[in-house]
Amino acid sequence: MIRRNLQFAIVLGTAAILAGCGRASADQAAQAAADSARAEGAAPAEVTRRAEAARAAAVARETRTEARKPANRSRTLASGTTLRLAAVTDISSRTDHAGDAFVARTTTAALAGNGDTVIPVGAELVGRVTQLSSAPTPGGTGTLAVAFNTVRFGGQSYPIAVNVTSLGTRTVARGITVEDAAKVGVGAAAGAVAGRIIGHNRGSAVGGAVVGGAAGAVYANRTKDHDIVLSPGSAVVVTLTDAFTRQIARN
Repeated sequence: MIRRNLQFAIVLGTAAILAGCGRASADQAAQAAADSARAEGAAPAEVTRRAEAARAAAVARETRTEARKPANRSRTLASGTTLRLAAVTDISSRTDHAGDAFVARTTTAALAGNGDTVIPVGAELVGRVTQLSSAPTPGGTGTLAVAFNTVRFGGQSYPIAVNVTSLGTRTVARGITVEDAAKVGVGAAAGAVAGRIIGHNRGSAVGGAVVGGAAGAVYANRTKDHDIVLSPGSAVVVTLTDAFTRQIARN
């Protein structure tokens, strides 16, 4: 009798541990209940009843546990959605090159159709400069192209596919070089000669030198390269070429 009671206690304790900790499956709970009933000497029908009751209780307990877990839901931006950014990286065709890293931040939140925020303000789009070349003259065309492949915010990084539709670039003339100075000097000398011939006095010669120098500077400005520049804060606009989906844990 003592041995039988000991077996019964062990089985009950095992069943309680399995059920209470929530790690046992419904089958394990049912088996533990059946073993307990048999240890008591219960009839087969009672063994079955207890096993099914334990199974049902385990299923209900696991259901409640799952219901308490955070549920993930997704938020999606459709392909074609526009994102407005501001450049973080400073780019100049004089100092930078294709392949350099480039970062821009969102200036407005990107919202799903139901109004939920998918990409917040301040999210960073990360990519690289793909093309960069200066304009040979003010009338020429410089080239700057960038591409993004990652967006990061909230300590997470996500792949993203976008097409850059607008860059707030500007053109800046390069500083006077040694060659430019030589061109300015030629202009100044020509101006000085013209001043002497026309004015017949020193003052006119000085005036001619100033005019000539200005003409030389203009000539140099027209012939030297003009850099294409994208400064921090400049506007950048991109459009999603694929839908962007973000999984969000709901507490």
